[in-house]
Amino acid sequence: MRSKEQNLQGNYLDSLFPIHNAAMKRAKLEAKNFGVEGISVSAHEMRIIQWAIKACGIRKMVEIGTLTGFSGLGLLESLPQEGALWTFEKDESRAKQAKVIFEEALRADTSGSKKQVYVKCGDARNELETIIDEGPFDGIFIDGNKSAYCDYLAWAERNLRKGGLILADNVFLSGAVYDQVTDKSKDKSNNSGGRPRFNSKQISVMRAFNARLCDSSLFDSCIVPSVEGLLIAIKLF
Repeated sequence: MRSKEQNLQGNYLDSLFPIHNAAMKRAKLEAKNFGVEGISVSAHEMRIIQWAIKACGIRKMVEIGTLTGFSGLGLLESLPQEGALWTFEKDESRAKQAKVIFEEALRADTSGSKKQVYVKCGDARNELETIIDEGPFDGIFIDGNKSAYCDYLAWAERNLRKGGLILADNVFLSGAVYDQVTDKSKDKSNNSGGRPRFNSKQISVMRAFNARLCDSSLFDSCIVPSVEGLLIAIKLF
């Protein structure tokens, strides 16, 4: 969970990479209305993601964790003129709002782009199976249920092409992967700074997820040490 007030470094980076896209600004506002603004990537983290997508020539992208569409719009912006995005959101209200924002953004695009967005509502562990015939895919951004990260990765390994891009947010679990936090309640102690805690299953899953993606025989990977940890990997098989 990102704090509502970033540190000085984060504020500085966001000032260098401001959001100009009107639809993305609206998506941020709607996320605030839903009370989930703090779990969305920041502007400067989005810039890293966009850079990776462009560098890897991604055309067919999958996103797990739509929220209100901020990150999805950033992904879409980075795709080529005939790119396509499949994005999954479990919460029906947020999925409906995101779909409206995506549709308005596509209508407002006067560049002649033929980009497409497909908003899928439901548990991604089930709904991902409905799009396998559209594959193989070029990339995936994982930012959903933390307990299911290994399930999402297993799907990606089966359905991404060789050389495909895997991006994953929150791989530090607010520090829980390295400081043994095992309770999901808010820690009010002076040592934690009110950081959200995670249960043992979530920690175990995320550690296994990180370990597999950092296996150099399978992936070419790095972790950006952002506030929440952003993992970037290229599939080698």
